Amino acid sequence: MSFTLVLQWAPGVCSGNSGVACQINPVPTEFTIHGLWPEPNGAPSTDSFNGQKLATLATELSRYWPNLKSSQQQIAFNIDFWKGEWNKHGQYSGLGVREYFEKSLELYKDAGQGLRAKLAAEKIIPTIYTTYKLVDIQAAVNKINDGFSGTIKSVQRQGGGNKQQIQEIRFSYTNNFQKQNNLSPSSRVPEILFPAPGFG
Repeated sequence: MSFTLVLQWAPGVCSGNSGVACQINPVPTEFTIHGLWPEPNGAPSTDSFNGQKLATLATELSRYWPNLKSSQQQIAFNIDFWKGEWNKHGQYSGLGVREYFEKSLELYKDAGQGLRAKLAAEKIIPTIYTTYKLVDIQAAVNKINDGFSGTIKSVQRQGGGNKQQIQEIRFSYTNNFQKQNNLSPSSRVPEILFPAPGFG
């Protein structure tokens, strides 16, 4: 089994043809967690979801793993969202409920927290019109993470013709959460937008 940590760039998700009807307001201006996905799925966990197990993690989860499809961001609403993530992915991870969400936060803090500012330091800044060479964004992600190669996934921009924009960056881990560079290549378009928050 391996794991994929999927980070989402909400401005790209919400203004792209991703099929996600974003309701969150304001739209997050940092990369956030989309999910931690086991591949392939293991046997279902016997640890059943209970929101109380996340009580001390809920504030962090609300910040770093928000529900883009909901205008309600109170913890009580997010518990149902995280339950869905557990049922779809977490229960097949070989981890317990709390352990799964703790591990997701741990991996996020290593690979994703502050990623927007780190990309800006490499001159990759969210903009309204400027596109970036995909190889330059990929090189910046690799440099930021000391050679840990994230895979950039793009989505077609709504009303933007054939323009592609960043939707996600994915990172791969072994079954014991060691970093590995084995994901499929990044999107195959030569240039993509890194859309600024509010650009939509």
